[in-house]
Amino acid sequence: MKWQMAKDQHSPIRIVQITDTHLFSEGSGTLLKMNTKHSFQQVLELVRMHDSPPDLILGTGDIAQDASATAYEYFKSSIGALNAPFMWLPGNHDNALLMQSLAEGTSAAYKYMQLDNWLIVMLDTSVGEQVHGALSVEELEFLSAQLEASELSDSVDHVLVSMHHNPIRGTAGWMKNIGLQNPQKFWETAKTSSKLRAIVDASRV
Repeated sequence: MKWQMAKDQHSPIRIVQITDTHLFSEGSGTLLKMNTKHSFQQVLELVRMHDSPPDLILGTGDIAQDASATAYEYFKSSIGALNAPFMWLPGNHDNALLMQSLAEGTSAAYKYMQLDNWLIVMLDTSVGEQVHGALSVEELEFLSAQLEASELSDSVDHVLVSMHHNPIRGTAGWMKNIGLQNPQKFWETAKTSSKLRAIVDASRV
């Protein structure tokens, strides 16, 4: 599904990434002794400090720690209060099907959108009950189609691809087994594009 927003060509595009909120159904839920609801609210407050809302908010996975509908609904309503469109994708802690269902009727349901001369593409790298990620054949075909379409479009000059799992191996020990397991497939597809400018994942914020 596609959503397009046109901006004044002289205005910069402001995109805010919010990732790994790890929300729980209960507001008292903690991860590594940190109350995730409180930390999420602190991030939102930083976004509110700007004079105008961002043009787009990207939620790049691990929205919920317990994959509960309550946590996703809380994220949706909290982001909605910022008066900015948002798109999200699942991480290894998320329930991708539940997220898709709850996103119906909102901008979060879109897998891609055009914002001025930028094309934003969202990829699902989640693998059920696994911490690592992988791009399915369907996701790779979707990415290939979007990149091919952008090459033929006079209105798209730049492409941003977003996913949860990092396609470049991390150097920290804790990152050893959590990255994308088939990065070569991603890069083979990515190199077909002359307009790919940015890759946003949860490990590089």
